[in-house]
Amino acid sequence: IAFRSLSVNVDTVSVCYWLRGAHEVDFPLHGGMNFHETNLPLHENGMSISAFAGDKLLYSKTYYSIGGGFIVDEENFGKAASNQVSVPYPFNSARDLQKHCKETGLSLSGLVLQNELALHTKEELNAHFSAIWEVMKSGIERGINTEGLLPGPMRIPRRAAALRRMLVTNDKNNTDPMMVVDWINMYALAVNEENAAGG
Repeated sequence: IAFRSLSVNVDTVSVCYWLRGAHEVDFPLHGGMNFHETNLPLHENGMSISAFAGDKLLYSKTYYSIGGGFIVDEENFGKAASNQVSVPYPFNSARDLQKHCKETGLSLSGLVLQNELALHTKEELNAHFSAIWEVMKSGIERGINTEGLLPGPMRIPRRAAALRRMLVTNDKNNTDPMMVVDWINMYALAVNEENAAGG
């Protein structure tokens, strides 16, 4: 379910809908999600999910985000995956990477590519990176074409679209070689604003 639609439902009716709207769950605006100042015991990026029927706990599970896009539950934290494929250049630190690069003569990107090719085909990698690039491009496109305010109580105006208009208007007559920096800033600002808007 999209976080934006969950947020709207919770804000307006204090429920969220699961299974494409087939199941309605109470989700109180205040107290439905609680942030604690202390970390969970195994890792600082942890989250416990609990489901209640009245005061009765029906289900509880703790998950940890361990980096690299990986999420593990508490029961499997620190365990190697049973189907884990070994890579030619395993590493746990930048020092390990540097050592492998020095020993093999591979660049950092070349070394990481060799590890990835142990896990995926070249076609899978190309498709994955193409999909990421499409998402990045669409985010930039939205950012440089969206006017108005960023969401939130601070009412911060978006600036990337206005900067783009100015650059397009002035670009034909401008001979300043540093203008390329303004274009780079425009793209960075567009991405920044899209991230801030949850895009």
